[in-house]
Amino acid sequence: MSYISVNDLNFGYNKNKLFNGVTFNIEKNTLTCITCPSSKGKTTILNMLCGNIETNSITMSENVKITKITNNMNFYCSNLLEELLYIKNDIPAIKKYLRQFGLLKYKDLSPSDLNYYDSQKLNLIKAILSGSKIILIDNIFCHFDKYSKVEYIGYLRKLQYDNDITTIYTTNNLEDLLFSDRIIIINKEVLYCGKSEDVFFNDEIIKKSKLNIPLERELIEKLKLYNMINNTTYTVEEMVDEICK
Repeated sequence: MSYISVNDLNFGYNKNKLFNGVTFNIEKNTLTCITCPSSKGKTTILNMLCGNIETNSITMSENVKITKITNNMNFYCSNLLEELLYIKNDIPAIKKYLRQFGLLKYKDLSPSDLNYYDSQKLNLIKAILSGSKIILIDNIFCHFDKYSKVEYIGYLRKLQYDNDITTIYTTNNLEDLLFSDRIIIINKEVLYCGKSEDVFFNDEIIKKSKLNIPLERELIEKLKLYNMINNTTYTVEEMVDEICK
């Protein structure tokens, strides 16, 4: 039985139809990416998953706590330690996660003084301490640099394996799909549901989904056109190795 099931979801605002018979499943303890064209339902579907918008089309096999992480920063206390104590009165656990996420040195700092990336790490710690088993992440990766993005995904992977946490994130960027176990591409209906690597060079799906194509992919395609690299090259590292031979 699937952990999360979306069955024949139909929804829109006034005459703006967002979903037309959308159906997909999400397995437990996975990292799943959902993407749509801009303003076509990414935030809406996360709001449905966490119960902010009511629907009868979504069912879950377990009744667990769900946390949604967005670009909005809602902090209430004067320093990081107090902010996390507000969530859970467990100093050893709090210090453990602050250390794990590289924030222990900021424990006496006001949360509002953190940069965007560290603020999102703090939001992730709050979700863990609250006991959440499903974490929804709404299009925050566009504000990360490449290295921060990879590190943040590493945190999510560790939570997946150590804490049995299921994560669903949204994005507009094609390159962000590659971090996931599975991707779901929606444009009113489900265009694709499966492994990320199978869609990276599928021009038909990319065109329909209106994803932002990363510069790396365009460069790889151009070098293939001029026979400078072979057709089995998919990553920047492989491209550099080919050129330097």
